Amino acid sequence: MSKIIHMRGDLAGMFIFFVIAFLGAWQFVVASFHLNGLSLTGYPDRKWLSGLLGGMLVAGACAWYFSRPGHFASPDTEGIETFIVLTGGLIVATVAQAILASVAILLRRKRTYDAGAPLAAEDFELEVAGACVPSRFVPATGKARAGGGVLLLHDFGGTIADLDAIAAALAQAGHCALAVELDGHGNSPREITSASMDELLDAAAAELRKRTDGGPVNAVGAGFGGHLAIELARRGAASRVVAIDPPARDAEGYGETNAMRESSPIRIVTAFFKPPARGSDGKRSSLSRLLRMLPPPEQISSGSVTVLGTYERWLNRPPALEAFAASIGSDSTKMLVGTHSSLTDSKEAIEEVLAALA
Repeated sequence: MSKIIHMRGDLAGMFIFFVIAFLGAWQFVVASFHLNGLSLTGYPDRKWLSGLLGGMLVAGACAWYFSRPGHFASPDTEGIETFIVLTGGLIVATVAQAILASVAILLRRKRTYDAGAPLAAEDFELEVAGACVPSRFVPATGKARAGGGVLLLHDFGGTIADLDAIAAALAQAGHCALAVELDGHGNSPREITSASMDELLDAAAAELRKRTDGGPVNAVGAGFGGHLAIELARRGAASRVVAIDPPARDAEGYGETNAMRESSPIRIVTAFFKPPARGSDGKRSSLSRLLRMLPPPEQISSGSVTVLGTYERWLNRPPALEAFAASIGSDSTKMLVGTHSSLTDSKEAIEEVLAALA
C-alpha cells in the first residue's frame, strides 16, 4: 500500500494510468445502474459487454503501468501529489466518458423518417387565459382525411419542434396537425399549475377543431406528452390517441421509470443550467413530481389508445410499460427497436402512428 501511495515521479505515466483505469471503472458503473445515456457500447441491456470493455481497460492500464521497470524504484512523489494526479485522472476520465457516450448516441441512432418535402408549417401564438403560447400548425398536404386533426404533445423538457417528423408524416397522409408548447416548457410564458394542463389542452383542441371545421380531435404524445394524450382520451376530449413510450406508472400512479437511464451527457449539462420544466414561481419541476400529480391509471371507457414502447430498458422497463398499458385498457401495445428519444423520428414508430390513426 505504501508503494501505491508513494509512487515514483512519473507523473505523466501515472496520469495516463488513472485516466484509463477510471474510464474502465465507468463501464462497470454504467452496466450496474443501466446508465444507457452514458453507454459506449450501444447495447443498454447487455451488461456483460460494458463489463467486458471495462475489464479490458482496467487490466490494460494495470498491465501497461505496473510492468514498466522502476515505477516503484523510489518514493519521490508524495501522497498529496498522487492524490492530485488521481483526481485529475478521474475528472478527465469522466469528461472522456461523456464525450464518447455522446458520439455513441449519434452512431446508434435508428433509421429516421424521410418526409421528402420540407415541412410546411405556420408558427403562431395560441392565446390561453391571456398568455400567448408558441404553437405550430401543419396543414395536410396529401388527400385530406375525414378523421379530423391531430394534436401533438411533446415530451418532458421538449419543444414543439421535437415532433416535426411526425407532423410531416401526418401531413403527407392527409392529417393536419397542431403542436403546442407545454406549460413550463421552452418559451411558453405559462408555468405548470396543473400536471394535466387541462386549460392549455382544451384551448389547443378548440383551436384544432376550428381549423378543421369542427372535426374530431386525435392526439399523439411522446413521453410525458403521451400521458397528456391519454388524459384527453380519459376525459373524452380525443377520439384516437397514440402514446409514444409514456413513463410507466403503477396502480397508485407512481412512476416506475428511471430518467437517468435515458439522460445523455448533453441533456444532463443543459438541465443543470436551464430547468426542463418550470413550476410555480419558476421553480424546477421534475418528471416524477408531475407523474405523481396526475390521476392514477384507470381503464379508459371511450377512445382508442395505442401505446408504443421500446424493447430495451431506457426510460421504461418493457414489462412495466406493458403492465401500465394494460391498466388503462390500451387497444394496442407495440414494442419497437429504438431508444426513448429516437422513437419520435424513427421510421417504424411513425408508421405505427399512421396506422393507428388511419
